[in-house]
Amino acid sequence: MGTGGEVHVGFDQLRHRATEVVVIGAGRGIGAAVAEYLGAQGACIFAADVNGDNAAAIAATMQARGVEAAAAKVDVSDWKDCEALIAAAVARFGRIDTERAGQTRPSRRSGQRRQ
Repeated sequence: MGTGGEVHVGFDQLRHRATEVVVIGAGRGIGAAVAEYLGAQGACIFAADVNGDNAAAIAATMQARGVEAAAAKVDVSDWKDCEALIAAAVARFGRIDTERAGQTRPSRRSGQRRQ
């Protein structure tokens, strides 16, 4: 467990129990690699990124490989964006087993607080 109370789950643990996953930051780099890895392990992936075009490209690549995938643009510093993302993922897959992001709380710069 991390200092903020968040639970860190290893890839092997996710592979065996997560089937519907939201990957925030999936548009490039490590986020894209996580999305592609979990998709290859059989998870349905909802790829989200501040760059919606990049997220859509990752989702399209995974779909071409037979992975059930969708994408959305999300700004994690905007609480309403986060709520809309989760609602869209649940609407698409019926549930979410896990979601991951580098930032787990609204940004202080955004001036928004969870209600």
